[in-house]
Amino acid sequence: MSLEGAVKYYICIAAVYSALFALMLGFAGGLFGSRMGFGNLGMMIGVGAGVGAAITFFVIFMIMAVAGAFIGGAILHIFVYIAGGRKGMTQTIKAGMYGSTASLLFDVLTSDNSLHFGYGYCRVLCHRYHQ
Repeated sequence: MSLEGAVKYYICIAAVYSALFALMLGFAGGLFGSRMGFGNLGMMIGVGAGVGAAITFFVIFMIMAVAGAFIGGAILHIFVYIAGGRKGMTQTIKAGMYGSTASLLFDVLTSDNSLHFGYGYCRVLCHRYHQ
């Protein structure tokens, strides 16, 4: 699969993550605003703050996810190159995008995603792209 296909796949998965996380944060912000240090302002804003916050969080998370995939892939490629991987940075970025699927899908549901994140990265990177 090409880098373009991997980016499309990653954007779809990141959109699911961003939507779920934005809804969760927007709901919490609108519902519990007064308990997070906003005083009565959090309760007065109510649901409107939750919707606005959810949209804002969604956009910010999407930008951060896509930029982070490329920046993280470039950093990861340095270590892959040191370890002997010579298939190119494109392959490393694709492996990172495919390997982060479990993290993006399950991060919202769990508080500790280190196990499936690390497992997905190692499995995809080592077995598929740099053999």
